[in-house]
Amino acid sequence: MDTDMNGEDRGKYLTHTLNTCAKFIESGSFMSTDIGLDYIAHIASLYGDAMQRTAYVITSHAIAEAMEAEEVIHIIDLDASDAA
Repeated sequence: MDTDMNGEDRGKYLTHTLNTCAKFIESGSFMSTDIGLDYIAHIASLYGDAMQRTAYVITSHAIAEAMEAEEVIHIIDLDASDAA
């Protein structure tokens, strides 16, 4: 996976990978879904282009849904650049 893709290629990659993850979820292949979401997380960005922001929101939502039944969740923000 090339993190230096141009916007159009990145958009195609993100769309393909999101569709693939949806198919994995439908088939119950959650380990494969996790791998796909990990790939997406490497190029998704809240501060990137439109496709990167969309992927960021979708993956964040998927994580939140997956954790609904958990009583305790520990969150470590690896992208925290402002340690206030």
